[in-house]
Amino acid sequence: MIERLNFFDLYAYFLPGLILLGLLGAPYTGELASVGVAGAILWLSVAYVLGHVLYPLTSAVFPSGQLIDGQVRHFSDDLLSGGSVPGTVSKALKAKYEIDLAASPSCEDGPTPQAEAFRKCRDYLVHIERSKHAEQMQGMYTFLRGVAGACVLGVGYFSGWLIGLLGRGIADYSLGVGAFPAAGALAVLLGFVVTEAVVRDAKQSQRAEQLLFWGVGVVLVAVGIALCSSMGAGTPSASRLIGLVVLSAFVGAIAHDRSRYFAKEYARSIISSFEVAIVQENGHSSSPS
Repeated sequence: MIERLNFFDLYAYFLPGLILLGLLGAPYTGELASVGVAGAILWLSVAYVLGHVLYPLTSAVFPSGQLIDGQVRHFSDDLLSGGSVPGTVSKALKAKYEIDLAASPSCEDGPTPQAEAFRKCRDYLVHIERSKHAEQMQGMYTFLRGVAGACVLGVGYFSGWLIGLLGRGIADYSLGVGAFPAAGALAVLLGFVVTEAVVRDAKQSQRAEQLLFWGVGVVLVAVGIALCSSMGAGTPSASRLIGLVVLSAFVGAIAHDRSRYFAKEYARSIISSFEVAIVQENGHSSSPS
């Protein structure tokens, strides 16, 4: 299994999952128990699975583009529209793939010429093994998007701990509240499975995954309340929890901003690399044998 892990597995799934797992354990101030090799492998596997759950949810909540009238307009759409398209690129797309960037989509819900062109450019670079730099940009923006999502969920989780700490003086409600996270977690898991297995329409799937993400956030608030209200010695202080909330919000905002930067760089890298490859290809084909 380890041999099959690639750059994208590491940056898109494992590291964001590991960060989320670390955030979930951050309120505990005691020393971590020795888990041994088997325990470490188990927790690393949990982080990888968490990353797979986090990836589609953060993709829906933090799309790599701009929302315009409910539609995601990717940065590549702007780079392949209007007069900004290099002539070499537009001519190559027309000659190789019969894609006219000025044409309208073949059907209302179908891909735009820009989306199809970008996919062809990317596939061409992968085929000629010239996509390494672009893949690094893609890995960075997916990683940072995952970090942003993990931090947003962390804000809810730490807020739950803070609410549980402040509510201790009002009533002992650990048992009553404790049942809600368990039911909520099962509901979120079921919803995730149903969304991935049943929902086929892209727009409906995105809306469902957005709701699931915020549903996970609500569940984590309840989990934080339950854990804090049932915890005895070693409960973190209010100042520590406030610090975790502020730090998570700050890191999440920075990660989201940088993920959008790398998403733009990914699109630019694909198109510019495609242009260079086409120029070199034309130069070789026109050179005398």
